[in-house]
Amino acid sequence: MAMLAITASAAVDWSNSETIDGMPLAELVEAVRQDLGASGDDYLAAAERSLERAETEEGGRLYAMACAGVLRTHYRRGQLPVAIDVAERCLAHPVAPNDDSGYFNLRNGLATLQLLSGKPQQALSTFEILLDDPPDSVDPVIVRRAQGNYAGALKHTGQPLQALSVLSDVLGAALENGDAYEQVGFGNNLVLLLEEIELYQDANDWLTRLAPAMAAVPESVPVQSLRLHEIQLHGLLHDQAEAIAGFERFIAETGPAANDVLVGSAHEFLADAFYDVGDYAASTAAALRAVELLRDAPIEIVDAQLTLARAALAQEDFEQAEAALRFVRDNPSKGDVTLGTLAMLELELALARSNEPVLLERLRSLLDERDALERDKRRQFTSYFDAKLEAAAKAAQLEHLERRQVLLEAEAAASAAREQSARRVRNVTIISVVFGALMLSLIGYLWSRRRFDAAIQAQQREHMGRLESEVRIQSAALAKRAHSEALGKLTGNVAHDFNNLLQIVSLANERFSAEPVSDLAARLLKGSNEALSSASGIVRRLLAYARQQELHAQPIALAPFIDDCKALFEAAVGRGIALTVRDSTDETIGVLVDPAQLTSALINLLKNAADAVGGQGQVAVEFSEVEIDRELSGRVWQLDSGQYIQVLVTDDGCGMSEEQVQRATEPFFSTQSETSGTGLGLSSVYGFVRQSGGDLVIDSTPSVGTRIALRFPAVVLSEAASKPVVIDQPELDGARALLVEDNKTLADALVIKLQGLGVSTHWVASGDQAIEHLGSDTPDYDFVLSDVRMPGDYDGFALADWMSNHLPEIPVLLMSGYSESAGTARQLLAKPFSDHELRAALADLIVTHRQ
Repeated sequence: MAMLAITASAAVDWSNSETIDGMPLAELVEAVRQDLGASGDDYLAAAERSLERAETEEGGRLYAMACAGVLRTHYRRGQLPVAIDVAERCLAHPVAPNDDSGYFNLRNGLATLQLLSGKPQQALSTFEILLDDPPDSVDPVIVRRAQGNYAGALKHTGQPLQALSVLSDVLGAALENGDAYEQVGFGNNLVLLLEEIELYQDANDWLTRLAPAMAAVPESVPVQSLRLHEIQLHGLLHDQAEAIAGFERFIAETGPAANDVLVGSAHEFLADAFYDVGDYAASTAAALRAVELLRDAPIEIVDAQLTLARAALAQEDFEQAEAALRFVRDNPSKGDVTLGTLAMLELELALARSNEPVLLERLRSLLDERDALERDKRRQFTSYFDAKLEAAAKAAQLEHLERRQVLLEAEAAASAAREQSARRVRNVTIISVVFGALMLSLIGYLWSRRRFDAAIQAQQREHMGRLESEVRIQSAALAKRAHSEALGKLTGNVAHDFNNLLQIVSLANERFSAEPVSDLAARLLKGSNEALSSASGIVRRLLAYARQQELHAQPIALAPFIDDCKALFEAAVGRGIALTVRDSTDETIGVLVDPAQLTSALINLLKNAADAVGGQGQVAVEFSEVEIDRELSGRVWQLDSGQYIQVLVTDDGCGMSEEQVQRATEPFFSTQSETSGTGLGLSSVYGFVRQSGGDLVIDSTPSVGTRIALRFPAVVLSEAASKPVVIDQPELDGARALLVEDNKTLADALVIKLQGLGVSTHWVASGDQAIEHLGSDTPDYDFVLSDVRMPGDYDGFALADWMSNHLPEIPVLLMSGYSESAGTARQLLAKPFSDHELRAALADLIVTHRQ
């Protein structure tokens, strides 16, 4: 019972009436409440005295507590009808408040006493009224206890699956909000119920979830009971012989001074295990010992007697079986489920005594069929939730249309399970007509099944609603991702065209720089070069957002990197801002990234943070190691499970709104004024992080600050350091080249540039023309310089592959302003390139080919 929770004990002489009368009412009621071990006449008289005084001195919570003390005492003395009468009298008293938690607990006690007195249907009605709308003033712990007792009433009225649903929810709430004692108490009831309806694997799974609570209170009675269930489940799922040894060891270790109910239950479990392996004599002996120990437990003794009757019947000890069944029949603490089992065993005993083996065999066959039907009904219940949980797991990983298909499949699976169960119900109902003694139990089953179906449909609607909400959330995330990818593709295309134009300007500027010009022309040329450099930087940031820049990734040890960059970080935030840089990573762990791009990204973020704090505030950079679980973090981090290095940049500045956070990584979007930002800083950082195999997440609150987290895959650093390779620069004068470029203006500029290097150049406008030219005559070229993106069937990569297969003696140098070649093994010259970069790339190409 919920009201029998054990607290501290109080040392009071209950025989001293003067002392009791002299105690303040609150002190007396509390002393009665705490002395839970007492049940003698003096203690009962003191409890009744506290109730008399509460009726006149106090009409609220103390009165309710005094009532609870009296009815609890009568319960301990085995006087259940008297205890029920006390509860009803207290609840009907005019001083009883309607919303007090003490009276809620009293009503819970009344319903529990009705259940213990063999009136489960009456208890069920009381619980349903009690839990219809609990007052807000009632402690949630007390409400959960009442719900747990309500589950017991459902079980004893032939509704074990509804009881399972209620008890699972209660235990789930206790695991979130309750203490260890509450968790193991509800856990013990749930595991017992799961075993009774043969959901053994589910019971085993709950035991795993309860392990932390069991470890917190290892010596408590519920935990010892759970240990018994753990042994029993091992036998049912794995090896019954090992379970028998486990029960015998548990009994020997517990000793004679232990709780009789606990040890008696262990003997009852042992009797069931012996019965399952066919040792009926040992089963009978263990059941007799269980009956002896459980004689004062009104509920447990009934189950022990049924176990004894079953074992004695298997041994054909009809007198022993009859005595056990008579005890169950005359016991008031039996529910509808027990009555059904009793009827079956009595019918089996009657047929065995009448020497009717054919009828007995047909009865047992029918009982097996009924058990199969019950198992199907339970599988129907669990199959729906298994399908639902599997659909939820898949929905977290699939796209929008696939998610909806999974939801429909889950609903179809549940409907199919119900239809299959309905067909089997009809078949078994026909068989049961032959045996009139079983008709009532089958009708009762069909009635309970209708209620079960209604509960299933309600839960199905609820969980389908939750999954639909999840689909909407994931669809929004998918739409945002598609939007970013479309912007990236558009940005990359624009960057390619701009790089071609910038290359033409760069080649022209270099050409004019080599010629004598006037001062005015020199100033104009200098301004043109500065504008070219600025435009190149903008295009690089556009390519970073599009994740199509060429990265030179290498393993980076974080400690030296941070030391080298501290001065740059301080310069980025400026004076007046407190900058903190922390590194908690292991020195053997680093990241595989382009160091220049990582430095640029951090400086971008620090400049943004400095702008956000307005030149005065707190900015921090923190490097740490994190572990990502894809299942748990999939809605936040678009990363696989594994170890990552996190770089966290925080500030206490103006922050951003939710709408600004959603658009922060879009190119050209900026929260600053039009003259103070291009809107490419954060978008280029995002593109670099994603291209490096990581992800970026922003958390910001207006007027509070912003946290931007970058995560990169962690790598183990090698101690070996590569030695630099010195390459002799070959002469280009007199070389012959084939130039493949579809932009004629750029091709003309490149021809002039190559001729200035002493290279004789032939130009074609596409890869298709290049292959036609090379295949029509014996080529005499030292190298091919080709653009990547060109019209026709052969782009730069396809042309290079064709050259490798047909003319491997001629090397190919590719050039592009759109690095979709990220990760390729081929050498690539990024546009716009300088004279020095072109010479170095050609020299490296020729030397590498010669090797």
